[in-house]
Amino acid sequence: MHEPVKGHYDFATDRANLPLFLETARRNGLFVMLRIGPYVCAEWNYGGFPQWLRHEPDVVFRTYSYSFMREMKRFIGKVLDVVDPFMPEYGGPIVAIQIENEYGNMQSFFGRDGDRYAEWCGRTAQGFNASVPWVMCAQDRPPASIIPTDNGFYCDQNLAQFRQKYPQFPAMWTELWPAWFQRWGEAAPHRLSEDIAYAVAKWFANGGTYVAYYMYHGGTNFGRTAGPFILTSYDYDGFLDEYGLENWPKYLHLRDLHNVLLDNESFLTLNAVPDAIQLHSNPDATAHVYGAIGKEYLAFLVNSDPKHSVAVKFDGHEFDLPHWSVTIVRRTRGSAPKVLYNTAQMSSLAQAAQNSPAGFAPIDGSVNTETIRWRPLDSASSDTKLVQSTRPSEHISVTDDRTDYLWYRTRVKVPAACARDGQGHQLVLHDAGDVAFAYFNGHFAGMRHGREDRLATFTFDVPHAALAQSQSVDITILSQTMGMKHLSPGQETYSRGLLGRVVLCGQDITEGIWSMQPGLEGAQLPGDPPAGLDNAADSAKWNKYNPRTDKQQDGSMQWYALELNSNALAAGGEDQRLAVDLASMTKGQLWLNG
Repeated sequence: MHEPVKGHYDFATDRANLPLFLETARRNGLFVMLRIGPYVCAEWNYGGFPQWLRHEPDVVFRTYSYSFMREMKRFIGKVLDVVDPFMPEYGGPIVAIQIENEYGNMQSFFGRDGDRYAEWCGRTAQGFNASVPWVMCAQDRPPASIIPTDNGFYCDQNLAQFRQKYPQFPAMWTELWPAWFQRWGEAAPHRLSEDIAYAVAKWFANGGTYVAYYMYHGGTNFGRTAGPFILTSYDYDGFLDEYGLENWPKYLHLRDLHNVLLDNESFLTLNAVPDAIQLHSNPDATAHVYGAIGKEYLAFLVNSDPKHSVAVKFDGHEFDLPHWSVTIVRRTRGSAPKVLYNTAQMSSLAQAAQNSPAGFAPIDGSVNTETIRWRPLDSASSDTKLVQSTRPSEHISVTDDRTDYLWYRTRVKVPAACARDGQGHQLVLHDAGDVAFAYFNGHFAGMRHGREDRLATFTFDVPHAALAQSQSVDITILSQTMGMKHLSPGQETYSRGLLGRVVLCGQDITEGIWSMQPGLEGAQLPGDPPAGLDNAADSAKWNKYNPRTDKQQDGSMQWYALELNSNALAAGGEDQRLAVDLASMTKGQLWLNG
């Protein structure tokens, strides 16, 4: 996003406007953990690395590779220049900076070079002489002076060992996962609000210093940014939904917890981390008391039993502790203990708010169905270069990731096995990815897709008519990438398209005369929309849409175009949020005003 072309930076436009983000945080009293990376994972293509980085000589991502480390250091330096006005010495909100991301999961793969790279990360970070500490998350063996932080669903179990090993550092939880991301074909992940509150309260009960949510607000993977088969929506079942609306009751239940923690922060900051006190014969029932029992304190009464509630006596009073819960109790001088919060019991407001108070409603008159047009899509973009080879070329080497789509074409003699009537008339694409649309003699035959970043074998039945018409058959494969590898090693050599054998009716046709051409007819690269209805030279290609007769039946690809009524959209005012409901459609891409 910030360096789409080597040496050409963007920290000013749209979502790339980092100074505006930091100024907004400062204006609203929020602190910022600036996680530069520049590898950030985030289920983005290559974890956030640009395509041009793959072309650097001898580059290997995220290890002791000179060309990679050179570009990484240069980028971090540029980011630090941009954010300098927002450092704390100038009243800014930045309190810590992260280099790399979850490298502990990768370090051992690279062996000695992984260790050397991790140490280089530490030296490089400290060499910038920033006024705030640096962190590395999920890093079991952190370099000197770098704070190791935790990521996960629960992290309190690591705190005792952390304090023993790093007494000079605060215990920081950089990613508490309120749910998970979603891939195409999977159910939307959810995590109970009570479970998240339990994890947070138990973290602070055991002496945690800092917690941040991944994601509090997930938003949208706009454009072609999402990683392999990752959904466009990055909602994450967060506390603010994809559109920035409060996700009730989750938002309310965790807001109540954080208000309690903030109102009582002096108990946590002015007292040492207490040892756990066993409250019951069940060892899962414990008390963590910040202050003095019988006087003033903030106590976390924990029941970690996943099935059974327990009744306990604490400070002379009876408490019922639900299973898998934390009860927060405060006592001030001269008063009885008071329950402030229970992670397993929502407030009456949260209980009543099972759905967000804000939502979407159709805008009457927003779409004039008479304006809908459609056109078939069966060829490449006319202004892209045609590549010819004796076998199918690797997809990304031709497209340079400027488009998801690459057309493969060949004409072959019909094998003898195909000429016989009967079974076995199939085209098989071995080691292919991610999606393939097959055409025989220009007629669509079907679509196949893989999963995640794994290659697959795609098999298409060949219509007998296509084989019987002549001695040769035209075969067209439209290959589509669905995001780039973002987790495992080898991102710099990641390959897609037709990588293995191509077999027709049992005969290997991989070797031959192949042509490859990127893009889709009607879309210019990189990422311009199809020619609109107001383009006179192009308008003849569009057909008026009849919903009774023109519904897509065979799964082939088509362009649809329609005009929105700007007056109807504007009626809701400038502050309204707008969304397009595509629930009636299958997989595709949406363009709005280009």
